[in-house]
Amino acid sequence: EILEGSLLVQSPDGSWKIRLGTFESRQAERAFKEEPLLKGREIEIAPRPVSPATTWYRLYAGKFDTMEEALKTTEELRKKGLLPALKK
Repeated sequence: EILEGSLLVQSPDGSWKIRLGTFESRQAERAFKEEPLLKGREIEIAPRPVSPATTWYRLYAGKFDTMEEALKTTEELRKKGLLPALKK
């Protein structure tokens, strides 16, 4: 089972980011940049080639100073249905 805490990633500087999901296009980036819960947060894009002709995009939101702050935001994003890994 994937829980909110499973989506948290600690950066080398001790800050935290949220793994938002992996998407077929970069269009998801725009939706997350416009999300009020993530206002002022950097949306990081990590391209993931899955074949020579196809690339998916993993999105992260950060930087959060504490794990608790990142976890609270993750819970709120889940309630809004914005985290594909946590949809039931």
